[in-house]
Amino acid sequence: MSVSTRHSIQWADGEECEPTITVVITSPNGLFVDVRELKTGGFDWFFAGHEIEHESRHESKQVIEFNHDFLDSQFIRTGQKPSVDLGEFSDSSNETERMNGIRIEKGKMANPANGDVQEYKEKWITCDPLCGDLVYIGKDYGANEVDFVVLETIEGSIVDNKSVHVGRIVKYGHWIQGVYYDKTNKSEGVIRKFKDKDLILHGPKSIWPELNGDTSLFKLHDEIEMNGVIWRVVETR
Repeated sequence: MSVSTRHSIQWADGEECEPTITVVITSPNGLFVDVRELKTGGFDWFFAGHEIEHESRHESKQVIEFNHDFLDSQFIRTGQKPSVDLGEFSDSSNETERMNGIRIEKGKMANPANGDVQEYKEKWITCDPLCGDLVYIGKDYGANEVDFVVLETIEGSIVDNKSVHVGRIVKYGHWIQGVYYDKTNKSEGVIRKFKDKDLILHGPKSIWPELNGDTSLFKLHDEIEMNGVIWRVVETR
């Protein structure tokens, strides 16, 4: 389980930069919600899916596929099925970056600016789920003792033809993040909160379940209806 933020991205031969405030919350079973809010307003990309770990040829590296078939804003806007997003993770070779908790991800994925699959290099930081500042505080902060809960709509995914409501919301520590799409009304929803403070609230507020309370009250398979949208607990501690 983790709350991560992106330090920077570099596409192909472009310059290293960070045009977004990106937060990714990932569950122990690899369910994640990834929201990339542009610093200038709007969204670069948001998606939810699951991680699939692949065998690596190097012991010091980790290869992870991020499957976006559950929900992907690029699919919503273009109708093109999400491409393969495969990244190889390793510790930074720069000592200062390592001390600041930066990990390197290299791979290929669709560039949201043009839709082309390109090589990229991203730098990531794992953050304290109990702290509002997205900064590295070390590896040992009692992460295994922090409560979490993951809820999803009960119907299907963005790429099937049967579902109407597609969404996932995750709470880990004091961080809450969710994405949602209504296929009938073609409306999007994105939420990001720290404690009770809305950091992002895009789209209808009434569809989101209240998660600011004690997550230990949630049990696996519990269902909550919010303004016609049914959410089910799919993972919790």
